[in-house]
Amino acid sequence: MTELEPDPLAKAFAGLRTVVREEVVGPGSAQLRARAARRTRRQRLRVTGVAAAVLVASGLVVTQWPEHKVPAQNLGRPAADFSKVNWSVERVPVPAVPGCPGGTTLGGASPVGYGQVAGMGAPVAIVPVACPDTTPLVFVRNSPDGSLSAVGVVDPGSPIRVDAVQVTGDTVTVGMNPPASTALAPTQQRAYVFRDGQFSQVTKYTGTVDANNTTLTLPDSGSPECPGGKLTFEGGVARTSGAEYRIGSNLGIAEFADLDKDGVSEMLTPVTCFPTGKALPAGLDTALFVLRMTEVGTAFTVLSTPYAWPRSTATPLEAWQLRNPQLTLYTSKASQTLTWDGKRFS
Repeated sequence: MTELEPDPLAKAFAGLRTVVREEVVGPGSAQLRARAARRTRRQRLRVTGVAAAVLVASGLVVTQWPEHKVPAQNLGRPAADFSKVNWSVERVPVPAVPGCPGGTTLGGASPVGYGQVAGMGAPVAIVPVACPDTTPLVFVRNSPDGSLSAVGVVDPGSPIRVDAVQVTGDTVTVGMNPPASTALAPTQQRAYVFRDGQFSQVTKYTGTVDANNTTLTLPDSGSPECPGGKLTFEGGVARTSGAEYRIGSNLGIAEFADLDKDGVSEMLTPVTCFPTGKALPAGLDTALFVLRMTEVGTAFTVLSTPYAWPRSTATPLEAWQLRNPQLTLYTSKASQTLTWDGKRFS
């Protein structure tokens, strides 16, 4: 082709996610691709080992990655209170939240984790429930008679996909993505504290947005063919009278790094320009932008332009590599390493 750090365990998992993403090298030369493949294999082994160590050391049920489809029992879950619950048919009670009228859902909702939340009195299963306008996380307790009851709910305010869940004392940290698996957006880490019978969010990001389907204001670099400006993307494509712009590039993919250390990654995003009636030389049609999601999660702002659409006399870009806080640009003649100074790559 995109994080709260109130406690050590949150830092560990946020760090793991950031490291995994930042180790991925945008494809360029054959040498870069081979290096990326080796690094990815080594990183997967390290992540597996560290994650297992964290689970053993903490004694907590921390996360279940949905795409792994690993039975919960194989990871030391669920707690004894839920060992006989058939989630494929069980009805889950849902408290009413904005965008979700509440009531009882049909079977098929599956827990993304289990844990002991301080103040709830018993182990709970954490169950995401799909509603028309949001995806609440319902904290479900199993009563002695076998019936399920809701003892808390986290409302993300919009439809989401849960990336990870972590329970530490009275705090629940949730990794969230936009609902579409094809969305281009950073994973958010939102933290909620359970007090006086309800959850309150203690982190600042509140929404989700997909860069493939949003409006971006791309700065004018002086390129006569690709002036940028305010562009509305649908399915990763924006069109003007003079050019077509596409999120992505044949040179590489978007890369993620938490440059400002606020728990949500910025995105190094390539945009390819196709001027009407003219084809730019390979490597001169791609620009790189650093995007940051706004706190309300409804848009992106452009923080920096490490590589703008150049004039035809420029040396073509061939590849790039992001290793926070450094970005290396590769051209046919040389490489240049830029460092993030808090505002831009320079």
